[in-house]
Amino acid sequence: MVVAEPDRHDRRLVDAALDRLVCPDCGDRLTRGPAGCPACDRAHGYRYAAIETDRPGVPPGTEHAIRVDV
Repeated sequence: MVVAEPDRHDRRLVDAALDRLVCPDCGDRLTRGPAGCPACDRAHGYRYAAIETDRPGVPPGTEHAIRVDV
């Protein structure tokens, strides 16, 4: 459900949901398969639709930098 609507959930929740799914094409964790795996590449692109909520006491925009770095 979370992966089907990433734009309605926080990025941490979407990332956790993706880690629990298996890619139907390569068999690895969804988004963690080899470069060029169609299903992993597609799911990886959807993860950026998720909401980036800044944590209290952290400068605004830091969540995006952490997310891109990870």
